[in-house]
Amino acid sequence: MEPNLFFSARRILYETLEMDFPGTKAKIEDYYTATPLTYRDYTLTPEGSMYGMAKDVSKGVAGRVSYRTKIPNLLMVGQNINSHGILGVLVGSITACTALLGEESVSRQIRERCSPDSGDTLHPHTKPSTLIIGGGLGGLVSGALLAKEGHQVTVLEKNRIIGGGLQCFTHNGVRYPTGMHIFGGFQPGGQLHKICNYLGILDQLDLQATDSQSFDEIHNLSNNHCFCMPRGRKAYTEYLCERFPHETEGIRAYVDAMYRLTEEEDLFYLREATHSPMDFSDQMTWPADRFIAHYIHDPELQALLAYLSPLYAGVKGETPAITHALINVLHIEGTHQFVGGSQQLADTLAKVIIQHGGAVLAGEEVDSIDVRNHRIHTVHTVTGHQYEAENYISDVPSNVLLQILSHNAFPPSFRHRLLEAPYSYSAFKVYIQFKKDRFPYINHPCYCTKDPSHYFSSSQCSPEQWPNEMMYITHPEPHQAAFAHTMTIICSMPYEWVRPWESTAVGHRGESYRQWKQQCTD
Repeated sequence: MEPNLFFSARRILYETLEMDFPGTKAKIEDYYTATPLTYRDYTLTPEGSMYGMAKDVSKGVAGRVSYRTKIPNLLMVGQNINSHGILGVLVGSITACTALLGEESVSRQIRERCSPDSGDTLHPHTKPSTLIIGGGLGGLVSGALLAKEGHQVTVLEKNRIIGGGLQCFTHNGVRYPTGMHIFGGFQPGGQLHKICNYLGILDQLDLQATDSQSFDEIHNLSNNHCFCMPRGRKAYTEYLCERFPHETEGIRAYVDAMYRLTEEEDLFYLREATHSPMDFSDQMTWPADRFIAHYIHDPELQALLAYLSPLYAGVKGETPAITHALINVLHIEGTHQFVGGSQQLADTLAKVIIQHGGAVLAGEEVDSIDVRNHRIHTVHTVTGHQYEAENYISDVPSNVLLQILSHNAFPPSFRHRLLEAPYSYSAFKVYIQFKKDRFPYINHPCYCTKDPSHYFSSSQCSPEQWPNEMMYITHPEPHQAAFAHTMTIICSMPYEWVRPWESTAVGHRGESYRQWKQQCTD
């Protein structure tokens, strides 16, 4: 990519903030940048993918990967399964746990006994053993649920710190969240609220709700229009009708249809299965952009309704409408941030596992898996340890799983399917530390779009267009006052732009890489 194009991108980043907060650059004390290479080396996902395998509704069943594998005692969780983001991880974890425990021991207990003291958990005389490879959100939620239901759980995490995208890092003495900045489902009755309450950790989490009158703020930079989305289905609908009165009928039909789609996903509401695969509506097979356009004709409103697409790697003609509906409804019903960072969720989930007799081992990277008679027999780590269990769950990217499994563990067709599956795009991030009492704390994310006509096309963004959209958010701290200490800016970015340095390692990428990052952020 040409340096002058990055200077253009840099200007857009600053000018966006300068529109609302004049003098922003002078208020910055320090910053740190992360690129698709950073994300690749951290998560081991192909090309630094933020959301695992891309979901493509045009491919039907072939576009999805089941939590079940061709090895009977191996299940998969994480963002490769079901859907993207936090929601996809949670649903995938509950689905995998259901396979091991049965519906009566998972979603029903979360649904009906969502207090740690309301009823007895299942404790068989002989504990089944489960080994989980990967200590991200999917692995930790699965481990906590299984441990509470009587499994002997061991979690192996390659990094020194558990949590995956929940993890926080420190730069020059300042703490930043790596990802997962906004969480839906923590409101009373929400999915995360129910799960955490059931596990007995809800009161250990320091959460802050985003603004009720603006859970998200969206800036259309092409005409300087600003939209502040209010929390709740009714308020959200009325606000859109007020801003786009000529689309009132379509807006009401769109919101109703979006909620109706979510009703077809029973696990979204943690309830008993009421739908069979044959019961799903035709709109479940639609791409998200078609779903929006079916109800909405105003191009600006179409783009506005797609503003969350970077949070689920939305792609025109491919991303399922159900993914769009689930993520949007999750946000409309209320979002939260963790005060002091989301690492606390990883740590409290680990405590549940440990309190029920399990183990969470950081710095224990798996380098090979021994498969005998079509079942996993032993897991080996780089430290020389060996682990055995009855059941195994993988919370690592499928390409990593294939590298540590013996080549003939999966049938060639299944292995080829995992290898050839496309992955979602990556991102460029800027982590900012502000000078004391200089930049206001904003209690919600802000989304900016330069050219609304390019919504659902982040993965095809050209250097001349980049960044077409970005998100920035300030992070709450204990005793948060009027001013922010830190901010994260996120822009989607194609991996191709960092391919010249893909053979390098962290801290050893060379002067050209350092200059390139400098051009993005100075």
